[in-house]
Amino acid sequence: MEHATLVGFLTGVLSPEVLADEIAEEVDACNAACRAGENGYIIITDGPAFQVTRDCARRL
Repeated sequence: MEHATLVGFLTGVLSPEVLADEIAEEVDACNAACRAGENGYIIITDGPAFQVTRDCARRL
């Protein structure tokens, strides 16, 4: 997952539907790994510091 995608969703720039489209492949791979008894990961790329506020947490 791109840092900018997550920040865009948390700040309301991206809708939940757009976020889902952006990360669907990664989430599918994570779920498949878990079903196979392995560890699944969603990796967020590095980006500038971003303060997660209560509003961001509620949105998430």
